[in-house]
Amino acid sequence: MEVEIMNFTVIQPNPPSPLTIFDRLPSAIHIAVLFAFSAPIPANPTLIKSLLETLPHFPTLTTQIIQDPNRRPHFIPSGGALVVEAKSSSSLPYDLLRDPSPQLLKLHPTVDRPSHVFQVQLTRFGCGGLVVGATADHRIADGQSMSTFFTAWASCVRGFGVSPLPVFDRA
Repeated sequence: MEVEIMNFTVIQPNPPSPLTIFDRLPSAIHIAVLFAFSAPIPANPTLIKSLLETLPHFPTLTTQIIQDPNRRPHFIPSGGALVVEAKSSSSLPYDLLRDPSPQLLKLHPTVDRPSHVFQVQLTRFGCGGLVVGATADHRIADGQSMSTFFTAWASCVRGFGVSPLPVFDRA
């Protein structure tokens, strides 16, 4: 499977969010997820516009994590969320996502841009299918928060606004 990167877009961050002791516990690793969709799919500008509308409700996804001299991590509002647009002339092999394969690495952004704690790749296939691949630094996003984010983004894509809204009560 050949994948050609078409475009990179950085969506700028919002005001900073505090980093709590709970945010410091997970390792500094990126977790990747893939979602495959068959045609018809909204156009990339629609997906990116909806992402732009959703991200203000999830401000930690647009920050950057830096370490102070004591090696304590802090959020700063300068990273933005990276959006990569790619295409493949192949048809989307629907069994591709069932079995681990090095081919899957082409479907989400490479984590060589540490200034972006959240990255999305939209890969369009010749058959009209789409794979949305995303990576997020585990210190700013766990499974529950990312599930809430993707549900809210999908709701916004469908024209229903951002729902559900995240809960930042860490008590």
